[in-house]
Amino acid sequence: MNDLKGKVAIVSGGTRGIGKAIVKNLSQNGVKIAFSYKEQTSLANNLVRELSSIDGEVISFKVNATEFIQVSEMVKRVYQHFGKIDILINNVGLSLGNPVWQMSEEQWDKVMLVNLKSFYNYIRNTVPILIKQERGKIVNITSVLGLRGRVGQLNYALAKSILVGLTKTLARDLGRFNINVNAIAPGYIETEFQMENTPEIIRKVVLDECAIKKLGKPEDVANLVTFLCSEKASHITGEIIKVDAGQYI
Repeated sequence: MNDLKGKVAIVSGGTRGIGKAIVKNLSQNGVKIAFSYKEQTSLANNLVRELSSIDGEVISFKVNATEFIQVSEMVKRVYQHFGKIDILINNVGLSLGNPVWQMSEEQWDKVMLVNLKSFYNYIRNTVPILIKQERGKIVNITSVLGLRGRVGQLNYALAKSILVGLTKTLARDLGRFNINVNAIAPGYIETEFQMENTPEIIRKVVLDECAIKKLGKPEDVANLVTFLCSEKASHITGEIIKVDAGQYI
């Protein structure tokens, strides 16, 4: 999309799965990228090399997204390096499922921390720049589980449902500054993590729920992210868009 060329995006959690697909898709559309990662330095370096070899401008930051000061420092450095920030993609997430009667306090707290505090940290540090520029795009990655729930996923579903309210409220707060805020709610997406950790019987249950009998790929989410960041989506804000092959319906 030509109107994206030269834009600058921050993507949290960019080394694997949906985040990696988002980074690659935006970069292929001419966006300059700064993405964060927590632990996988080798994966981050490989992605930077891959995209730099095809004329993409990409930098990475090792950041704990739940630590406000670390996120603040990243955002400052991105702004200093590129001179602007146009796009924020909040993609960090964590699922630690268990029935509530077996869920530990640690599981509850960690899922809430990662899925909510990280979003606050990036939003709080980036939004003042977008307001000053009087333009910007924010895309939050939530989940269909935040809309419909799932057995054994109380903490995750609750956190993702909160992001729905966050997205709608932020869209109202920032609309006056010409800032679009939307969220994408993926269904089951065949990331490396999901393929390694989801039993075949669960994948079959999900597939049976889908209207279109096909499981999603990270690129299915990334394509929509790129569209929402473009001027073709300039009149769309406050929306929660499902990418789930009709699983929700």
